[in-house]
Parts: sequence; structure tokens; C-alpha cells
Amino acid sequence: MIYKRYVNSSNLKKVKEMDRYCMKCGSSDNLEVHHIVGKGVTVDDHMYNLIFLCKFCHMDIHDRSGYKGMIKILKRYEKADFFRWGTALAYLEERVH
Repeated sequence: MIYKRYVNSSNLKKVKEMDRYCMKCGSSDNLEVHHIVGKGVTVDDHMYNLIFLCKFCHMDIHDRSGYKGMIKILKRYEKADFFRWGTALAYLEERVH
């Protein structure tokens, strides 16, 4: 089941085609959509601001690791698709430093 509240359905479909597993732990169970740069900061639910996380990693990002946790995840994938992850990564790094 994919958590899709607050996400544009066409963008959700695009992300679903690109990411079929949790971008933190690799699980394909209990996937949820996470806004990389939160809806409180931006209203952008463009596919480049969305990432799949399993339910447990999603809770961890919100409860404990926050921006630093997202930076760690994005750095892992940045070289493979800088266009997708580069802008969000730069934004988050600016907020942490």
C-alpha cells in the first residue's frame, strides 16, 4: 500500500515507476511517499521532491533523523541522477550547515 494523501496522483504514478522500494533500507513493503522538502516549506509535490520510504524509515526520518537523514539518503543516489536529487540535496545541506 502506498500512502498518497497530499500527493498529486500523476506525480505519484511517475515516482512509482521510478522507485519500487524504500530509498533508505531497500524494502518493498509498506511503502509511503515522503516529501524531501516538506510541504510546510514548499507546496511542491513535483516528482523530484518525492521519495519512497517504507513505513518504518518514514517514521524515523520524521521522528529522529530529519534533514540529516534525508541528506544521507540523497547522497547515496546523487551521482546516479543528479538532476533528480541535486536541488533538494543542496537545499537540505544549506539548512543543516
